[in-house]
Amino acid sequence: MSRLLCILAMLSVAPALAAESPAAPEAFDAPPVLLWAVDLPGLPQSTATRSEPAEPVVLGDRIYVGYSGQSALLVLGREDGRLVGTFPARAPVASAPIVHDGRVWFSDTAGYTFCYKLDQLGTATPTPAWSHYSGAPIVSGPTEAGDALFIANVDDTVYSLDQSTGALRWRHAHRLDASRSGSLELFGAAPPVIVGDTVWVGFSDGFIAGLKRETGDELTNMLVGEGSYPDVIAAPYVSRSGAVTTLVAAGFSGPLVSVDPDSRVVRWRLDSGTGSEMLEHDGMLYIGGSDGKLRAVVIRTGELKWTWDPGVGGTVGTPVWTDAGLLVGAGEGAAYLVSIGNGKTLWTFDPGVLITGIAAPPAVVGRTAFIVTNAGRLYALRVPVQRSEPQGVPWVSPTR
Repeated sequence: MSRLLCILAMLSVAPALAAESPAAPEAFDAPPVLLWAVDLPGLPQSTATRSEPAEPVVLGDRIYVGYSGQSALLVLGREDGRLVGTFPARAPVASAPIVHDGRVWFSDTAGYTFCYKLDQLGTATPTPAWSHYSGAPIVSGPTEAGDALFIANVDDTVYSLDQSTGALRWRHAHRLDASRSGSLELFGAAPPVIVGDTVWVGFSDGFIAGLKRETGDELTNMLVGEGSYPDVIAAPYVSRSGAVTTLVAAGFSGPLVSVDPDSRVVRWRLDSGTGSEMLEHDGMLYIGGSDGKLRAVVIRTGELKWTWDPGVGGTVGTPVWTDAGLLVGAGEGAAYLVSIGNGKTLWTFDPGVLITGIAAPPAVVGRTAFIVTNAGRLYALRVPVQRSEPQGVPWVSPTR
């Protein structure tokens, strides 16, 4: 099935969610039905093009998501998408939060990072447990490791903060390569990646650096990005097996390279770029390209197994793993389920003119997917347990 005619579920939302259980099939092999769709509350700025890159986080009966129309982190009900409350910020939140142990941590596009206690939700004026100002906008979420948070802002600066108090542990300001000052610069920054005692982070001049986790001292750096947009705004893929470290990174314009971080020798190279986080599974990397294509690459050799092209232009976002395929959004297209084996389209979710592309990775919980579109609309889709499950009436594009 190459394209999905969405169908509105006749079942009420609460029973549909309650029907999910750990024993239920996880496969997305059947087209989903629409549980609900809501416009995120707030008024985004009027621009020619909009992007909503904040990935929703689903925990229990709540959805935590940022939106350009609110200077806050929104908290919605999982059953119907209704607004439960907000955690105030200084500017819109453009990345995913961290939620656990009764607290939430997130950063905003004014450059602040906040920690709130979850029991503050619903109070008249929620007060953060702490906040920290980085001096420049933050568009990628904090990375957690041990009792610390690691944050990168668009000014090529990395911070380590105490997770409990927000106290600054260290600050690392990347010194840009003067020879590359003529290159164009994107409004982005890669979230730090922590492997062992090293913090890996990318910068706008195309460099990747490995920083000492406890102090922020630079251990190594190497040039990766090339072209008009060398910016490394996608988190690198880093893994370590014994004494061998594998690092795969890319500039937005390209290339995609695997580098030995000790010798700085390039192991393999592909002439493609990305601005989206890579997905690793069973020795493969799945990479949404800045050229609008999704690629499956063998990590060890760089062999290109397949390329998927939705034919809509723009960029392809971070793919999300399901048992039946990769669920992925296109910046100027729709949401797609792509075969892991051959890169073919299995189904498409496209509600028409209201979608205006998808920048944020979908959140998948069991057989339910939550998708935020660039039009500021949040969709909850559920794959039926059986194909014979009642399907309801033909789906009609909702009005705003």
